[in-house]
Amino acid sequence: DTVQRQHTSLEPLSQRRLRTLSTKSMVEANGTSTAAARALPAIVKAVPSGDTVLVMGADSSRGPPPEKLISLTGITAPRLANRSTDDSPWAWASRDFLRRLVIGKPVTFVIEAPASTVPGGPTGGPPREFGTVYFEGLPLQQHIVAAGWARLKGVALQDEVLAPIEAASKEEGRGVWNEASAASSVRSIKWAGSFDAAGLVAAFGRQPQEAIIEHVPSGSFLRALLLPGFEQVTLSLCGTQCPPLKRGEDGVEEAAPFAREARFFVESRLLHRSVQIALQGVDKNGTLLGTVLHEQGNISLELLRVGLARVADWSSQLSDNPKELREAERQGEGGRARP
Repeated sequence: DTVQRQHTSLEPLSQRRLRTLSTKSMVEANGTSTAAARALPAIVKAVPSGDTVLVMGADSSRGPPPEKLISLTGITAPRLANRSTDDSPWAWASRDFLRRLVIGKPVTFVIEAPASTVPGGPTGGPPREFGTVYFEGLPLQQHIVAAGWARLKGVALQDEVLAPIEAASKEEGRGVWNEASAASSVRSIKWAGSFDAAGLVAAFGRQPQEAIIEHVPSGSFLRALLLPGFEQVTLSLCGTQCPPLKRGEDGVEEAAPFAREARFFVESRLLHRSVQIALQGVDKNGTLLGTVLHEQGNISLELLRVGLARVADWSSQLSDNPKELREAERQGEGGRARP
């Protein structure tokens, strides 16, 4: 609740502060007019942290487009938790501010430092690069620092635009500068495997729960974070089965026909998006079964209608809409793909 109230109260003030500086003066003061002119268009696919975005090409007509993992130069945001370490104070709020601001939105970007040789994440994504991403005409660094969700570092500490913005945020105690509430901003995460999955289904009674999709291993297999309790869950779409993707011991991904297309179909609609999840059961391996609803509908029905999934007979009976699933599958039988 503390994190959510802090986030909600920031946006109007941040926008007013940005409007006090003309776009022209901000860009020229940063010396970015030339860089902005050569920026490349993209869509924000994911927001791993408060200072990093994953962007992809805007044209997906020929399959999943190329991606770049970009850490924003000149700023550093608090680090999110993993199984061995807790959140840094305000890490979740920092990431959530940026996620809500740009996920799925058109941006432009400029790479300013070469890629590292280390893949961007544990699943072998693109290597991390450093640069500037422009949203609504301004560098994302300015949006983030104005809201107080990152600190300046390196030469940016003397930047004639960013430094005054940070000073104002610090003076007002906004975002990471709100030290009085820092301790309450650290999440207590219930990691998958640390709680009874069947008990979670019983507790929620099949009622849709707010959630964020954190990872999409395959088209019908997701990892999500339930809110507001921060339960990390592994979810199989109830009544739906997409072609499988497997990663060998050597790290090389093996994909069945149309498996990557199915995963991209789901990623481009759900990854790091706010959704609702209705839990409907648990399989023999302890994996939760459920339905994911997003702003455009039911992702299971969408997959079936475009021919990127089949109905899974054994789990369809646990769903609330087995007849709809069958009808959607029939609609997709003449589609572009059959798993």
